[in-house]
Amino acid sequence: MEYDHGSVYKQRMTSVICDDSARPAISARYLSIQDRVTIADGLTVRDSLRTIATRLGKNVSTISREVRGHSIDGRYFPYQADRVAAAARARPKQSKLVSNAVLRAEVENGLARKLSPEQMGLLKVWLTSRLDKFQEG
Repeated sequence: MEYDHGSVYKQRMTSVICDDSARPAISARYLSIQDRVTIADGLTVRDSLRTIATRLGKNVSTISREVRGHSIDGRYFPYQADRVAAAARARPKQSKLVSNAVLRAEVENGLARKLSPEQMGLLKVWLTSRLDKFQEG
């Protein structure tokens, strides 16, 4: 893709060398850079999303969301999509249960009382709002 002039792909993306050997392996649950390049190649030759999904062994809705969510002006950019997805997966901060001992103790108490996940979620929201107010004042 030539970004300056907005021209379309001149060659398949698989003909471009993709060295991701230094990157950590991710779960098969996520699309890899190779999957994204395969999607770009399929779109280049105008394969249907269903055909691309079958080729990758993924659900067609996964491919549809990927293309819709990472296309710019109707063009899919696999390397940019991979960078955005990697940034979205990153968790630079600790969870509230790790960083807040009071909240963790209350959640453990709720688990001991055999509260459901829905009840625990409501308890966590309620406790978090109370703790935020407590810390402010």
